[in-house]
This record gives sequence, structure tokens and C-alpha cells, in this order.
Amino acid sequence: MANTNAPYGFRLWSRGNAGTGAAPLTPGAAAGGTLASSGPLPVASATTLSVGDPIKSSAGLGYLATGTNAIYGIVNSPVPNFNETATAKHYPEIIPADDTTYWRTQSIGTVNVTQGYIGVASKVYRIGATTSGHLGIDLSHTTGGVLGVVGLAPGSALSTYAELIVVIRRGAFFGAA
Repeated sequence: MANTNAPYGFRLWSRGNAGTGAAPLTPGAAAGGTLASSGPLPVASATTLSVGDPIKSSAGLGYLATGTNAIYGIVNSPVPNFNETATAKHYPEIIPADDTTYWRTQSIGTVNVTQGYIGVASKVYRIGATTSGHLGIDLSHTTGGVLGVVGLAPGSALSTYAELIVVIRRGAFFGAA
């Protein structure tokens, strides 16, 4: 079976502590990324986000997370760039990045996925970007990684562009930010 290069970001697979289904939305964050009850994390209007994009929290605002950024959550509603004033904010739905939530994502690049990438708790990989702008897991980079591979997604093959089930190993909701 051949895999198709069709990146789509991160999609909720299941909750380890709550079964399958929708995860709760984040309660929001105050300055410095600490949790607050003031509502969802605001995203600056100049930050364009798609459903499935990981975000980081910095100085109380959400931004696209890439590479080795600690993940605050995964965007569950689009945030188009409306080119408003710099102070305009958007409040997307965000699924929290914790270590009990599993995500389906694609291996980016041309790394030939083998069984050696799967289920090794000590191996963590970076967030990777594709030319289409969608993010996935970059298996060729392990230094400073934030994502662990749990398994191969059903219907995918151990080869290039494999779809994998991953868990966030460095996120803002379990003390590893």
C-alpha cells in the first residue's frame, strides 16, 4: 500500500482518560501562559491558523507552534487573518495539549517510517511543516522534540508520508512547558 502526501495538521484521535470524542476546550491563559478563567487564549489578528494547527502561548497570546515549541493546544476552529489592527484578537476553540490526548497526523518530508519510530517513550520528535503550510511530525529531528509516536494509524503503511498516532510530550497542561 502506498501512502498519499496529503498533510492535514493534527486531528483528535482519542482521549486516554476520557474515551473517544471531543476534548474540553481550554480555559484560557493569562500573561506568561499561566491558566486563568478569563476565557479562551486570544490569538493576535496577524496570526493565521487552520484547524489542526498546534499553538504556543507567549505573553498571554496564542501563536503557531513549530519545531520545538511547547504546545499549548490544537486549534479546533479556523482563525483567518483579517488584517485588522494589531490589537484585534480572535478566540478560537482550542483542544488542550496534554499527555492523555492522542492525535492523528502525517509524517512530513520523505522519511521512510519504520517500526523503530513507534512506541519508544524516550524518542520525541519535532513539529514539522510542509510546503502546503500544514504541520505534522518531523521524524528526522529528535533534538528538543515535543511529540511521541504511539502507533501507526489504521489504513497507513510503514513508509514515506505515513499517518501516525502521536501524543504531545511537552505541552502547557502537564508541567512540561
